[in-house]
Amino acid sequence: MAVPWSPRRVGFGAGVVALAIGLVFAVGRLLERDGATSVATVLAASAFVSVVTVAAAYALGPRAAGGLRALFGWRRLPAARTLGWAALAFFASFAATLAYVLAAESVTDRAVPAPIPASFFDELPVLTVLLVVLVGPAAEEVFFRGFCFAGLVGRWGFWGAAAGSSALFGLAHLDPALMGPAAVSGFVFAWVYWRTRSLWPVVLAHVARNAVALGVAASL
Repeated sequence: MAVPWSPRRVGFGAGVVALAIGLVFAVGRLLERDGATSVATVLAASAFVSVVTVAAAYALGPRAAGGLRALFGWRRLPAARTLGWAALAFFASFAATLAYVLAAESVTDRAVPAPIPASFFDELPVLTVLLVVLVGPAAEEVFFRGFCFAGLVGRWGFWGAAAGSSALFGLAHLDPALMGPAAVSGFVFAWVYWRTRSLWPVVLAHVARNAVALGVAASL
């Protein structure tokens, strides 16, 4: 998996995304202090971060190399193979996450993240589903697997690249209860991407994971 960008560019891209997340966090705290936080502002912040992640990856991955498809592994696989790898990524990441949460619960009572507030489903359900289930997973896979992992694996090898990109993926979730599960899932997704050289299976698996999580949250 040879790509024309280096770990240094990956680090720079991670810094750009970190700045975007930090900006969103700071603005969110100001709005919360003034009592101006709403479902719309939270979803707008999520959309902003998604746009920044894709833009940073595209800008730092040489555009002359063939655009998004060539840069980020939008390689088509036969439908059956794509769905098979997606199913494997989904169930493997779910099992790994469950094992992590069960282990974490033995040492802390904060291993399970708080559910999404009901107000998201009451006020802007369609936009919530669009951002959480579709836009977010696609943007995250482009950046963390298609850009970060691919940019690290040539120098660091699979294990180093998977660990590094997964750690970044976990840290990007901010909530301590989400960092570990996200990092574990990210490692599984990195392996599937490495084996298939295609983002489609991991995007589908990520979409399915978020859809299940959102469905569970909506039913509570």
